[in-house]
Amino acid sequence: MSGSHTLASGLGGTVLALGLVVALIIGLGWLLRRSGGMGAHRRAGLRVVATLPLGVKERLLVVSVGKQQMLLGVTAHQVTALGTLDAPLEETGEPESFAAQLRQRIGAGGPR
Repeated sequence: MSGSHTLASGLGGTVLALGLVVALIIGLGWLLRRSGGMGAHRRAGLRVVATLPLGVKERLLVVSVGKQQMLLGVTAHQVTALGTLDAPLEETGEPESFAAQLRQRIGAGGPR
């Protein structure tokens, strides 16, 4: 009987520890989202002005650094500065969500 009691108390402690770890992960995720740590595009004067996907993990980015804009090539393994823009692109602010773009397309008669 004492063997099953030890097993139950060990299992209970394991479940409690697992619950605490899961709660800690959820709490840290909430804190990061609240502080803007996840998915923030603005850091120390850097802003992503435009992005163009070229493949699954490759894309071109126009990044604003102070008053200068740079063209960057980004892959899964490296970031390469391709040059600076002579005439800066207009910054349109925050990109529209997918849902907003879809509503705009549907309201305008669908894709062309």
